[in-house]
Amino acid sequence: MERFNVATCVIDAMPDIHATRGFAKRHEGRVWLNYFNEHQKGSPKWDPEQHIVQENRTEALDLSRAVVRERRVVLPRRIPIVDEFAEHLIHDAKRLEEDPDTGAQAYRFVKIGINHFSLAFTYECLAALKQWSSGPAAGASTEAPPLWRGHLGSGIFDSSRRQREELRRKEEDRAGQGRSQGASIDDSRALGCRKSNDPAV
Repeated sequence: MERFNVATCVIDAMPDIHATRGFAKRHEGRVWLNYFNEHQKGSPKWDPEQHIVQENRTEALDLSRAVVRERRVVLPRRIPIVDEFAEHLIHDAKRLEEDPDTGAQAYRFVKIGINHFSLAFTYECLAALKQWSSGPAAGASTEAPPLWRGHLGSGIFDSSRRQREELRRKEEDRAGQGRSQGASIDDSRALGCRKSNDPAV
């Protein structure tokens, strides 16, 4: 937590609840234990006393997919671990299911393979929402925060104009020199963590 200057961190509460509670207690106010609640609708529910966050699983996964689909995140160049990340994302497949008794239909994400990065990235998006609700990070847009249910505004998920221009110039320089380089993957992201002063997902 200290090494990567983590401001907000969302982790899976299970299966070792004693270990995760201990981790949250050691980092009071920064770590949240996640529980999916299929009956919950709307925004995540944050309980600061128990260090718990609950949200609808389908809505949470919808949110993280929207971040990728709408290109709100910059990934490194294509290397094996990036391919693995993409593979994990598609291992949470969205399906339309029908209740055999009532006939009611609803979309749900079904795990069809290893999905560690899929959940870790979803926790990263939740941490971004929480950090925004506490006030935008330095350099982030001051516009309205992104709405839940995957309808993302231009708030926490946008870098500042200066950062975007700088990134574009660097990419053009690399292309001109015939090189293809990408940013390294931050280990803290695999924990679903948000750095302090880190405006972009």
